[in-house]
Amino acid sequence: MKNIIKTLTAITLTAALGLAMCACGQKGETEESSSQESLASQQMTGSWNRNVSAEDEEAAKQALDDAAAKVDGFLYEYTDLVGTQLVSGTNYAILCTSTSQISGQDAQKIIAYVYVDLEGNADIIATHILSAEELENIDSFELDISAV
Repeated sequence: MKNIIKTLTAITLTAALGLAMCACGQKGETEESSSQESLASQQMTGSWNRNVSAEDEEAAKQALDDAAAKVDGFLYEYTDLVGTQLVSGTNYAILCTSTSQISGQDAQKIIAYVYVDLEGNADIIATHILSAEELENIDSFELDISAV
C-alpha cells in the first residue's frame, strides 16, 4: 500500500512539475509573439512608416548618395527622411534639393523615392517635385510611388 501511495505521489508531482514547465514556456512564447506583433503593427510590409529613427536617417542618406551617383546631370542634396516602406528591400521617401547640372534650372525641393534591395543596391525609382503648399504640409503629404 505504501508503494502505491509513493508511486501516485511521484506521478502527481511529476505531472505538476510538467504543467508548471509548460506554463512557463508558454508565457515566454506569448511575450515574444506579442513583441513581434507589436513590431509588425508599427510597420506592416507595404505601408509607409513616418516614425523614422536615427538609423533610418543614416541609411537613407547613404541610399540617396549611392543612388544619386548613378544619375548623370542632377545633384541631390539630402534634407530629411519623410518615410520608409518595407518591401522586398526598403523604399525611402527622401525630401531633398535637386539641381540640374545641364539645364541651369533653379534648385527644386523634391521627394526622391529610393529603393534599396536586399543586397544593398540603391536606385532612385521616382521623384515628385513639391509645390509650395506640399512643402509647407510635408507631414501630411501622401506618400505614393504609383502616383508619381
